[in-house]
Amino acid sequence: MMMRWWVLCAPLAGCNLLFGASPGDPPRDALAVGDGPRPDASCTLPTGVEEVLLPGSWFVADRATQRAVMFDDDVRETVGDVDTHLPSAYMKILEPKPMGVKNYDAPRLAPGGAELFVILETVNDTRVLARAERTGVDWSAPAPVELVDDTGAQILDLELTTTSPPTTSTPRRMMVSRTLTTITEFQEDAPSRWKQLKTYTAAELGTATADGGYLTPDGLQLVFAGDSVIRIATRQRLEERFSGSQLLFTPTAPVTTRHGAYYTVDCQRHLYYTSGLDIRHVVLP
Repeated sequence: MMMRWWVLCAPLAGCNLLFGASPGDPPRDALAVGDGPRPDASCTLPTGVEEVLLPGSWFVADRATQRAVMFDDDVRETVGDVDTHLPSAYMKILEPKPMGVKNYDAPRLAPGGAELFVILETVNDTRVLARAERTGVDWSAPAPVELVDDTGAQILDLELTTTSPPTTSTPRRMMVSRTLTTITEFQEDAPSRWKQLKTYTAAELGTATADGGYLTPDGLQLVFAGDSVIRIATRQRLEERFSGSQLLFTPTAPVTTRHGAYYTVDCQRHLYYTSGLDIRHVVLP
């Protein structure tokens, strides 16, 4: 096991390559924009109308910097209108893949739009959580992130594992989903190490299933797919446990297993989820 980990880590840890657009992509001049918050012209989108946004999955947007990342056989990013319906607005990032990596899965853009967590699927058929950082328009090579249990032992079996974006709290929190009936909360010990804090069962959240947990940036709301609907749990402080949940939205199409939902609030409440091969979007009342 140590040898397989070293084969993957050595090229990643020693790689200074910055990933820009892939060959054949349109010019990235449009991405060379300031990273400060920009006015959102979409504050009057109709509410309660569900739509297919794009083909793809794993959508996450930072509406303040107008950046969005999604997955469609590759990790792709857009800057500008995060609710665009044009697949051509998205450009490949994190290419070429690091040595030893055959595929990506479950990209999660962090608040601020300058950090990205992604699952690496290796040539050895293992899965590794990794983190990339953006400087300007370029992303660094994804470097491995360690998940450890409450005893400090590294969690090596990441089959079916997906994460939420990190919170903006100090220290940061992240939800990790590894089964369809539990969601586990982790806390950042270092940029490359996250430690298990709490595990929530579906029963504790008031459902038979609990999948694809997503923490809002403040860490006080948990959004997940449970019993074929999108549910939300709330707590007053980070130190508290989530208990019970309420209906947030009843999708018109089945939520894809493991994907859960992405929920964000600016001037309106936006909910995104994956169904089949599509990213679906609704502005909640």
